Amino acid sequence: MVEARLVKKRKANLGKTAVAPITELATRSTFAKRASVDTPATIFIEEVRAILRQARRGAYAAANHIMVQAYWNIGRRIVREEQGGKQRADYGQFLIRNLARQLGDEFGGGVSVANLWNFRLFYRTFPSEAKLYPLGRVLSWSHWRALMRLKNADERNYYIQECSQQGWNKRQLERNISTHYFERLLKPRKTS
Repeated sequence: MVEARLVKKRKANLGKTAVAPITELATRSTFAKRASVDTPATIFIEEVRAILRQARRGAYAAANHIMVQAYWNIGRRIVREEQGGKQRADYGQFLIRNLARQLGDEFGGGVSVANLWNFRLFYRTFPSEAKLYPLGRVLSWSHWRALMRLKNADERNYYIQECSQQGWNKRQLERNISTHYFERLLKPRKTS
């Protein structure tokens, strides 16, 4: 949308004004911000700015997707190690504390005891990767953390669907969960 508007402005302004060299524009950046003149050079800068912003959003989404997959895989590995297929782990706390201690120096706070418990809960809540993969670029780790704390699977699935379709950010999701949005939708409406 922004790019299409900039292209129209660029075409409309071609030949109307002289093109200022990029170096000159860079030195007059504060003036260029105050002036709303759409010269081909300022349009060019805005187009490059839009490309960089889009690339940053894409890089963030890709990195988030990879990290969510890594957290799920770590959770799966913890569950398999501690439980060996059993429903209840006998030495889970020791395992997670030891893992955090061993990896903490190398990877920092990202592998703290609390985070490792979150990874474990993440895998236990979503044991199938089928749901995670298509939503990996849409939902952040913050979304998944809020979702995995919901006990009701139908409620969790509703919020997953709404987040992905409506583009809810973490704050919107948490607000809707805390105000029991799902439950309010299920209540029968009073007829007068």
